[in-house]
Amino acid sequence: MKHTDHRTLNRLLRPRSIAMVGGKMVERAIRQCDLLGFEGDIWPVNPHRDEMYSRPCFRTIQDLPEPPDAAVVAVPRESTIQVVGELAATGAGGVVCYASGFAEVGGKGIEYQKELDAARGNMPLIGPNCYGVLNYQDGVALWPDEQGGVRCQRGAAIISQSGNITVSLTMQRRGVPVAFLISTGNMTGVKTHDYIHAMLENPDVTAIGLYLEGVVDAYDFSVAAIEALKKRVPIVVLESGQSTIGAKVTRTHSYSLSADGQVSGAFYQKFGIIQVHSIPQLLETLKLVSLIPPDDNPTIASISCSGGEAALMADLVAEKNLEFAELSDTQHKRLYEVLGDRVNVSNPLDYHTYIWGDQVAQTECFQAVYEGSQNFNLNVIVFPLEGICDPI
Repeated sequence: MKHTDHRTLNRLLRPRSIAMVGGKMVERAIRQCDLLGFEGDIWPVNPHRDEMYSRPCFRTIQDLPEPPDAAVVAVPRESTIQVVGELAATGAGGVVCYASGFAEVGGKGIEYQKELDAARGNMPLIGPNCYGVLNYQDGVALWPDEQGGVRCQRGAAIISQSGNITVSLTMQRRGVPVAFLISTGNMTGVKTHDYIHAMLENPDVTAIGLYLEGVVDAYDFSVAAIEALKKRVPIVVLESGQSTIGAKVTRTHSYSLSADGQVSGAFYQKFGIIQVHSIPQLLETLKLVSLIPPDDNPTIASISCSGGEAALMADLVAEKNLEFAELSDTQHKRLYEVLGDRVNVSNPLDYHTYIWGDQVAQTECFQAVYEGSQNFNLNVIVFPLEGICDPI
């Protein structure tokens, strides 16, 4: 089995020149690069067109001014193999293969994928059967479709075996800072652990999110996970195919074999990987670990206006083996001055309802808690229905 040197991936993931091979689909990729403000060279390759998105077209790969750092290939399956071979021969930095119909369909598709792997030589290949790469740090869209992300200098990297889930994740509105989004497809060339290593070499990647349909190489994956632990970069994983039917779906979707849920869960726990079970959990967890640095003994402060809510927060924190931060003398004094002797000043804090509608008092109460030593602040807020409650 050929191995991708993850150290060479930077040229593909952070290119200064991109060849776009194909028609309508790569025209979309060029448009996305322009929308994201990519400042490098873009060279469309199409023998039947004179220009593409205001750029002159080259007839063949051999006509390019120099080997591109990256290429997007969106042509039919058989032509994809030929084009990949030509790119490898020129010394290109790597390629994204959009076409499907390879190993994920079984039968002859498996042979086509073997031919594709042989054609790439040692050149990094993303896909086939994938959307590719969105690098929001540099404005790079090796991505022949629509996307909803924006430039981001520092944030999480999300690596997904599902192309459509990746597209959906570009549209997230949960405030997750995303530096990279990668759709991996069948992973003929670059594997999950290669992406992890490459992301770990980028100091502005704060966390790594994974949507997996199975671990391709458990040993290499574990080595990457250990390296992430050493560098204190959290990994969050959502793995599908945990049911019998789900496993069949992943087999025909991205040519992946998923493990039993208990087995994979134990594997992730052993290597310090945070496992979640839904896309909202994936995004919210990534947001949390991206914005708040890892801590071996994290502490929490909780604010609510109900004793019942404060008690529920206390139970939840105990269940998760976390701790509430002790309030300092200064915090006690500030909170007593704003809340008075009718409130028990403690953490978790039930500030009652006495200061509702008093913006100055509520601001001082919240700030007094926020400025403590804790890692996390949790606010329990209930939003009333409009039109039936006093607007204060």
